[in-house]
Amino acid sequence: MVSDFSRSLSVFVEGTPDEQGIHQTIHPFHLKFKNAIQETAPDFRPYKSGEQMPYEPPAFLAAEKTEPGSDDGAIYVDKVMNMALQ
Repeated sequence: MVSDFSRSLSVFVEGTPDEQGIHQTIHPFHLKFKNAIQETAPDFRPYKSGEQMPYEPPAFLAAEKTEPGSDDGAIYVDKVMNMALQ
């Protein structure tokens, strides 16, 4: 009984080309959740405020949307240091 359950479940876990497979079914929800989490990330700038630095995303973020927003609400490294020293 357990092995039958395991075999039938493995078909869904391994994935199927069918659009009703578990991976295909949850993929849109995964993307929506991932984007919602990424939108909560602060706009951290790894340089001092007032400096104009070209933005180059780190290699591990190459596949992600990493364009910085406007300077409004940006968090600069010197402001982080000032807060840490208080």
